[in-house]
Amino acid sequence: TTTTALALKTVTYNQTFVAAPEVVGVINDASAGDVVNIPLADVTSSNFKIGVLNSGSYVVRNITWFARGY
Repeated sequence: TTTTALALKTVTYNQTFVAAPEVVGVINDASAGDVVNIPLADVTSSNFKIGVLNSGSYVVRNITWFARGY
């Protein structure tokens, strides 16, 4: 998944979970100062929002994400 420099990106799971899962994001092409942002309020059973911040601004990065739940 590639993030956007404009805002959080919505990612939809292949299958819906019964409850909101735990979501982790890993930056594949990180630069110094990059931080993954996955707001807990934006994690649902069907999707989540993710972004990468650097110096307070969203940046474009390639990420791998993992969702674990039931």
